[in-house]
Amino acid sequence: MKLLNIQKSIKTQLSIKFVIINLILILPIAVIIFLWQESKIKQLKIEVENYKKEIGKTKADVLSQQNPYNKNDYFFEVYSRDSDTMEKIILFYIKLPNELPLTEKLKILSQKLSTIKFSYLPIDILKIEQINGKNVAIINLSEPKMIVPSSITWKSHYFQGSAGGSITTTMLVDTFLQKNYTGEWIDGVQFYYNGEPIPNDYWDHINLSNIKYRKDN
Repeated sequence: MKLLNIQKSIKTQLSIKFVIINLILILPIAVIIFLWQESKIKQLKIEVENYKKEIGKTKADVLSQQNPYNKNDYFFEVYSRDSDTMEKIILFYIKLPNELPLTEKLKILSQKLSTIKFSYLPIDILKIEQINGKNVAIINLSEPKMIVPSSITWKSHYFQGSAGGSITTTMLVDTFLQKNYTGEWIDGVQFYYNGEPIPNDYWDHINLSNIKYRKDN
């Protein structure tokens, strides 16, 4: 009986030690990941504010600085919606040379949207595909490779809420379609999520499924 009690005591002590060792090993890693994520978020916020100061100009500011004799550049609109009235607005402009290849213009727009408005979440131009005689850009929205509870993601941040989903939809669809641009451009855009086409009604608050065209067919 005494031997049995000793064995139980040893097992209990070993279990406690095992738990303590695991806590010692896991807790610092969890703390490091959390602190790294928090530090990254703070850094992103600072960078976003700097970007806003650099290019977040009103339409009047942009037009006043544009050289009327310079036909080599174009101010591409970045669209959004007013959070109070939900009216479509031009948030800011991105100045690009007209002679840039179409794919390069799309890549720059995607990079600016990612860094300034979507917390550096990946927005990748996969290809421009001929669909029913139309040039359609296939654009992939993917989640970060490492996600922790405090991570900013498409699914949890930008696809949620009726207002937030509408703003995300307008910002992506209208900015990439550039309906006011008269130079060479795509005819439509189709969005993927994590490498797959976004299905109909997969999320309640965004409208990113199917091909969105510049002109109604």
